[in-house]
Amino acid sequence: MSTMRKPFAITLDVGSGRANHTGAWRTERPVYVDRLPPCNNACPAGENIQQWLYDAEEGPAKYEAAWRQIMQDNPFPAVMGRVCYRPCETACNRAQLDSAVGINSVERYLGDEALSRLTRLGHAVTIKDAGAAPGGMMRYGIPKYRLPRDILDAEVRRILDMGVTLELNTRVTDIQAELDSGFDAAFVAVGAHIGRRAYIPAGDSARILDAVSVLHGMEDSDPPLLGRRVAVYGGGNTAMDAARTATTQAVGREPGNRFGQGKNVPLIAMATVADLRDLEYKATRARAPGVVEVGPDLMTGHPGIFAGGDMVPSERTVTVAIGHGKKAARHVDAWLRGQGSPAADKHAPAPFGALNTWYYADAPATVRPRLEAARRIGTFDEVTGGLDESTALFEARRCMSCGNCFGCDNCYGVCPDNAIVKLADGRYEVDYDYCKGCGLCVAECPCGAIEMTPELA
Repeated sequence: MSTMRKPFAITLDVGSGRANHTGAWRTERPVYVDRLPPCNNACPAGENIQQWLYDAEEGPAKYEAAWRQIMQDNPFPAVMGRVCYRPCETACNRAQLDSAVGINSVERYLGDEALSRLTRLGHAVTIKDAGAAPGGMMRYGIPKYRLPRDILDAEVRRILDMGVTLELNTRVTDIQAELDSGFDAAFVAVGAHIGRRAYIPAGDSARILDAVSVLHGMEDSDPPLLGRRVAVYGGGNTAMDAARTATTQAVGREPGNRFGQGKNVPLIAMATVADLRDLEYKATRARAPGVVEVGPDLMTGHPGIFAGGDMVPSERTVTVAIGHGKKAARHVDAWLRGQGSPAADKHAPAPFGALNTWYYADAPATVRPRLEAARRIGTFDEVTGGLDESTALFEARRCMSCGNCFGCDNCYGVCPDNAIVKLADGRYEVDYDYCKGCGLCVAECPCGAIEMTPELA
């Protein structure tokens, strides 16, 4: 006896979605994708921000994993948590929902230990520094109230504990001579320690100082003498820091100290350049005074000599300099091993329009505590405080995981054909024998980690 074949809709019982292979109906198929988060894309240091925020969301049990993820790209998290310009937060998709995730504040909270990149690649590394103390422009160009020296010293110490050799008060004047003495490659990262000057028709009636030299001098045992009246020419961060430093000196003066005892003086706070006057190295191309032309691999015209930071064409920020250090380490390693420059493939970006923001509750950003204005004036105490454990955890959990699956089970729950399969590693895959391409999983994915693609022929 033959069995009459009934229409599918009549024969389909509750819970029997996998009784029929509905995949043949499909004209499009959902595909899980990994997109490039805007925060990662905007970070000059190339940090995998979304990954370490994901780890930090788990709380203290995963904080070490978050630290180690940061250290793969940035050996100064506590420093960067204080002085970075936060381009990651400018790019953050959450800013279009309520306010950007406080990435910088979470990084500062997690910034407790660091590693050195080239040392971890198996090379012996020696740093030659002309200064009396390590840190370069982080120490001599950023005042203590923005970057406390105990924080900087602690992070430098962690790098040295990895086996890096540091030689202070050692000015290099001939790179080729250094290479001939036994080094296989050199990375030159001379900071922009020289301030540009402007003509002020004051004759001999005024002693004009540049602001960078004043900030540098504040690290010496004999700080510069500034008068009771100081005029600052400029409008950038260096100008603001110079004005604040002069004000703090004036307010903080006491009987017997030297603050305010100098002559009235104008300070010039214009753009700065790297000091390359005493540095000799061949086959390099100078784009401008204090700026050296480099290739995509940061190598100069001389094989084995690489350059980065303030002395190459780029933005002059600590974050960019750290990014150059990481990039140079990768290319130096490849060059020493006789390999080609490593390619860095990137996923497609994760746009705000791909997110389903209905699933994200309003969660205003945590505001970091700040020292009251009255207490800032007379001291160099740190102005901006850090988050505590609870606020850092809250801030990390504001991340929307743009473009990358975080295991919410939405696709698994809404699929009418039970075609979403949960894997042992927490990820998912689509069983295309049963997926009819309705697109519900794509529509209900909070982070835009699934997309519809035309069905394969």
